[in-house]
Amino acid sequence: MAAALAFAAGTAFAMPKGWTDDFDAAKAQAAKEGKLLLVDFSGSDWCGWCKKLDKEVFAKPEFVEQASKDFVLVLIDSPNDKSKLSAKAKKENPKLCKKYKIKGYPTVLLMDAEGKVLGKTGYKDGGPGKYLKHLAKLKKKAEKRAANGGSSTPAGWTDDFDAAKAQAAKEGKFLLVDFSGSDWCGWCMKLDEEVFSKPEFVEEAKKEYVLVLIDSPRDDSILSEKAKEQNPKLCKQYKIQGFPSVLMMDADGSVLGKTGYQKGGPEKYLKHLAKLKKAAAAKVDFLKSISGLAKGSPARIAKIDEFLGELDDDDLEDNEEFVMELLAADKGKYAKKYPEFAYIKPLEKKLEESMESIQEDFTKRVKEFGSKASEEQLKVVGKEMSEAVKAKFAEIKKEAEDAKAGAPEAAEKIDEFIQKLDYISNAIEKQMNEIGGNKKKKGSGGKKSGGKKKVKKVRQPADK
Repeated sequence: MAAALAFAAGTAFAMPKGWTDDFDAAKAQAAKEGKLLLVDFSGSDWCGWCKKLDKEVFAKPEFVEQASKDFVLVLIDSPNDKSKLSAKAKKENPKLCKKYKIKGYPTVLLMDAEGKVLGKTGYKDGGPGKYLKHLAKLKKKAEKRAANGGSSTPAGWTDDFDAAKAQAAKEGKFLLVDFSGSDWCGWCMKLDEEVFSKPEFVEEAKKEYVLVLIDSPRDDSILSEKAKEQNPKLCKQYKIQGFPSVLMMDADGSVLGKTGYQKGGPEKYLKHLAKLKKAAAAKVDFLKSISGLAKGSPARIAKIDEFLGELDDDDLEDNEEFVMELLAADKGKYAKKYPEFAYIKPLEKKLEESMESIQEDFTKRVKEFGSKASEEQLKVVGKEMSEAVKAKFAEIKKEAEDAKAGAPEAAEKIDEFIQKLDYISNAIEKQMNEIGGNKKKKGSGGKKSGGKKKVKKVRQPADK
C-alpha cells in the first residue's frame, strides 16, 4: 500500500518525456539555445482532439527527438483533474491561458524566447512525420516574423496606413495596399510566397509605391495593436469582399486601380503593376481635370463620359460614383450605356435594405415576447413576417418588371435579378412558415419541434 502511494505521488506531476510545464524555465532555455518555443495548450483528460494529438504525435519518441532540435517543448495543461499538475502549473497555467486568449483546445503556439507569439496551429492528422513538416513551414514563417521584431508585416512593407499615406505624399508615390488573410487564405499565401515576399519584388516595387499590408488573419495575435483597430475599419471603408484584394491608391487613399493574385512571379507582377499604374496616372489626371468643375455641369459631365468610355467593365465598378453622376445628369441618355448601374444596382440596394429590415423586425417581434416565447407566439410572428416578406418582395418585383418594360436593353440582367429575388423570397417565406414548429421533422412522430429560431442568411444563386 505504502509503495503504491509512493508510486502515485511520484507520478502525479510527471510530464511527458521531453516536455516541460515550466514556462519561465522554457523561455530561459530557448534564449540560451537559440530555439523557439512550441507551446501546447491542452485539456489532457477531457479534450478528445488533445488526446488524439498527444497519442498520434506529441507522445511519440520520434517526434520529441526531432522537434527538440528546433523547439523547447512546453505543455500548458488545463485538465479536470488538477492533481495531474505541479503546484506551479496549477497557479500559472490559468494565467497563461488568459494572457494568450486561449478559447479552444488544443491550441499550439510557436513563440520566441520572450513569449511573443509567432505562429499558431492545432491538431493535424498524418502522424509525427507530417506534423514535423508542418512545423518546419510554421518555423520558417515564425523566423521571418522574429527577424521583423515579431511583426507579421514582411520586410519592406508597413501596416500603418496613415503613415504610408504621409510617406506617399512626401515621396510622390502611389500606395500599393494588399488586403490579405495571411494565415488562412490560400491565394493570399500563394501571392505572398511567389511575389510579395521576394526581395527582388520589394526592391523594385518600393521605387514606385509605398507597400502596405492590411491583414485579416484568424490569429490576430500576429497583428500590431494599431492594425487590430485599423484593419477592420479599412476593410469596411474599401468594401473588401474577397482576399487577396490589392488596391492601388493615391496619397489621399483614393482607389485608382484594383487587382489580386497574378501568376508568373515578381517580374511579371511588376509589369502588371506598371500597366495598372499607367491607368491610375490617367485617373489622377482625370480627377485633376474635373476638380474645379461644378457637379452636374455640362463640362464636367463631358469629361466624365470621355474618361469612362475608355474603361472596361471591371474598371467601371471602381468608378461607380462617376457613372451615377452621369445617370443623375441624364438618365435617359446614359441608362442605355450603363444599364447595370441604372437599373440593377438600385434594385439590389433595395433588396439588401429589405433583407435587413426583415431581420430587424423579426428580432424586435420575438423580443416582445421575452426569453420564453411559446410556439404559438412564434407561430404568430412567423405568419406576420411571412406576409411582410411577400409584400416587400412583391413591391421590389413590380419595380423590376416596370424597369424591364421601359428598358429592353437591360431585360436579360433584370430577368436574372427577378430570378434571384424569387429564390430568396421563397426561401425566407419557407423559413418563416417553419418558425414555431409548423414543419414536421422526419422520424419525430409528427411532434412539433420547439424553441426559438433565428432568420438564417439565405445563400443566393451566383450572379452570372
